[in-house]
Amino acid sequence: MGFASQVKIPVGNGDIHIQIPRIRLLLDGNPLPTEAVWKGEIAPSSLLRILCPETVDVSLTFANSPLLRRSTMGGFDYAIGNAVQAYDSDAEKVSVNLIVASNNMQMFDVVFKISLSEPPQFNLTGSTLTWLNSQSFMGDKNTSLKFVFQPRCGEGVTLIVGQGEKVLSEDFPARSERYCYQVRAQTETAFGVAETKLYEGTVIFGDKFTVIFRGEILCIEKILIDGEYTEIKPVYADEITYVGIENLGYTDLSGDYAHYTAKLFFITQNGKRYFTDLNPVDIYLVNEKAGRLHISFNDGEGLFIDKSSGYKAELYKHADPPQRLAKYFFFPDFFEYQYSKERR
Repeated sequence: MGFASQVKIPVGNGDIHIQIPRIRLLLDGNPLPTEAVWKGEIAPSSLLRILCPETVDVSLTFANSPLLRRSTMGGFDYAIGNAVQAYDSDAEKVSVNLIVASNNMQMFDVVFKISLSEPPQFNLTGSTLTWLNSQSFMGDKNTSLKFVFQPRCGEGVTLIVGQGEKVLSEDFPARSERYCYQVRAQTETAFGVAETKLYEGTVIFGDKFTVIFRGEILCIEKILIDGEYTEIKPVYADEITYVGIENLGYTDLSGDYAHYTAKLFFITQNGKRYFTDLNPVDIYLVNEKAGRLHISFNDGEGLFIDKSSGYKAELYKHADPPQRLAKYFFFPDFFEYQYSKERR
């Protein structure tokens, strides 16, 4: 019992037969979990059983401490339930490890702190909002979960569901929107309902390109000309409106890009000043990750960068530069943006 296979090695006029031991681990008679386990899922009487030949040097540890064992038919039993109940520490999770002949192997984790094992993933189809990885919650079965979705403008949406529920709402706003959200665990106590923040982040539902610049002000302080970066005096874009996806057929820029209209301005000691000869401009999102834009005006006319000052280059405020200074003016290939701290 406990030997899974046999290897035969020819030697001289005979063979050497080697039996390879098999080690099986069971938790309360079932296969070991493949993911982390909440502490409440392990009963005080729970046993970890190792089935293997007596000649195999094996042991189990919990929180790096050996578990007491007793011999049973074909192996050993370990009182994992007692160890979990007696554990007293602030650790979020603790590992159960198998040691075979000094080789230490992690089997699974026991989670002690209410948490999410991975960031939430959502899907919005029509008005039905689904939590795709609801199994990631680690906590008591009587814990409720509170989801708060807050758009930039307007009222937020608060949803409270029981543990394990995947459909969070069948009446969620269908409009394309970016939300800041929080996931909170709600537990009943003698003093009322206690909340624990599990996660916060941002999520976009619907058409991403419709919302990424909504209500934002972009700050442009860098351009790309012939593969070289050049810093320029800050230029800002606001009143950004999504037009749609447009196909561009330029020599150095072809394909489908998100198209927006916007107004450019700069800051003086007296405040905001718009580029009256240029606005409105057309903005094309070339690379969101790199923050790269193509900007034109007047149905495709390029914007000039003025390097005539000998100090810092700047966006020329008019449509055409003087002919006598033409050598100081250049068309940038791309503009690079960051989100401004100011928002309209």
